Amino acid sequence: MSSEMNPWRCILAALKSTVNPMVYQTWLRPTRFDHNGDHRLFVRVPNFEFADYIAEHFKDQIEKKWMGEHHLAGPEVRELHFSFDEPDPPPQKTKSINEEKDEVEVQMPSTAPVIPDGCWGGIFSEFRDLASKAGEAPDSFIFGGISAALAAGLGKSVWLRSPVEVYPSMFICLVGPTNSGKSDTHKMAIEKVLKKAVPDLLYLNNFASSQGLFRAILDNRGRSPSVVMCLSELKSLIKVSAQKSSGDLLEKLNDLYDCAPELQHNTKERDVIQNPPPGVFIAATTPEWMRTLKEDDILGGLGRRVVFFAGEPPADRWPDAQDFSPVAAHLKDILEFWKSRTSTELSWEPEALEAYKKWHKTRPFLSCKNTLIRAMSSGHRSYVLKFCILFAASEKCTAITLRHLKKAICLTDGYFFNCLWMLFSDFNLSPIGRIEEKMLSIVKGSPNKTISRRSLIKRFHSHGNYDRWMVRRALENIAGKYTDDDSWDEDLKLITLGRKPYVSLNE
Repeated sequence: MSSEMNPWRCILAALKSTVNPMVYQTWLRPTRFDHNGDHRLFVRVPNFEFADYIAEHFKDQIEKKWMGEHHLAGPEVRELHFSFDEPDPPPQKTKSINEEKDEVEVQMPSTAPVIPDGCWGGIFSEFRDLASKAGEAPDSFIFGGISAALAAGLGKSVWLRSPVEVYPSMFICLVGPTNSGKSDTHKMAIEKVLKKAVPDLLYLNNFASSQGLFRAILDNRGRSPSVVMCLSELKSLIKVSAQKSSGDLLEKLNDLYDCAPELQHNTKERDVIQNPPPGVFIAATTPEWMRTLKEDDILGGLGRRVVFFAGEPPADRWPDAQDFSPVAAHLKDILEFWKSRTSTELSWEPEALEAYKKWHKTRPFLSCKNTLIRAMSSGHRSYVLKFCILFAASEKCTAITLRHLKKAICLTDGYFFNCLWMLFSDFNLSPIGRIEEKMLSIVKGSPNKTISRRSLIKRFHSHGNYDRWMVRRALENIAGKYTDDDSWDEDLKLITLGRKPYVSLNE
């Protein structure tokens, strides 16, 4: 078919030089021209996931190509529609790229980590009892919300030396599907609880530059124990920080997290804030959006300082109005106890200190082979200490006990580390590459590292979230044979060539 009769080929050729090669091979190359007419260009894609991805990530570029540059699709084309190769497509068989599109909702895996039972108790459980009835957020988000509120209220009133001063400042990111109660957690933990306990709280939900952040702290004149920064979407911070006009915003956020002795603003006046309040940051995002990031976006600036709370909304919750006054009163009582002591350095009980030293030598970070997860989990040591402070402070204890340490380690190793693996173990892979990794993991976990081809395929088809075409392609890639080969009736066995695992026919 000539290029004049195949405008989609012209558009792909124009896009190829501007798109990441892996992205192009995964999402654009499998598409093909179907037909056009009635001011519409129809393109066939393997399944509806391709339509969603292309509509979300390439809408502006495609429109620019067909409408702006030599009218590649013809001046009469006004809309782009998709049709599907998938045998069992959803009811909506065509999708317009010009239609207003809601954010894609991602189904979190059923193995999404949960906060271990032993980490709850005290004000954490009290808040969960109310928040779980007031919204649809998973328990992990609720735990992250009350942790942020408690840390913000404590500020610098309680700390730990290891070997430098460690304060309960923390950066929290809630990761879950759309409408999973992430924003509700902000409001319940900060506005309904913390603001009642700390009336003069310095609360920021919109800061577009380091200058605005600096000015807000300066105007507060130290009345608030912390700077509480809440964002409904993490991507707004990433977007702002990439702009030159935002200045050194991430650098200033890191200074607040690290409780730097002074905060400088690089203007002609060279303003300096001595002993600035610590920062507590809580934001939210979706797992799908995180896959569009680059490693520099994650590691640059915030990096190891952010702790991720992943979760999925429970299906059996019906939101109802709740009175948060009892939790706010409890939090206020805790904060006034520590405020009356001005600044308290927590001590270690000998048994707890020995256990901490033993954990420090064997923590999961040291044996992690995934470079991205290893870099991000390097900050978990700080969060073990920070949650030791929170658990002890919430009970008005001036010493870290073995019980406090066990809860902090259980939370960090049993939840935070698992969240990183769930979110970033396949971070740089294409969608097919992610399926390949899951296949290798299934075979590796099977008895004798061997599984039948039919059993492996059934694992993916029964889950319901995987496309048949992509599953077949991934299996062909890791086994090196096409799915119509007669030898596919044999079992599959995990082998290793060099350092890379493959699946081989167990002949």
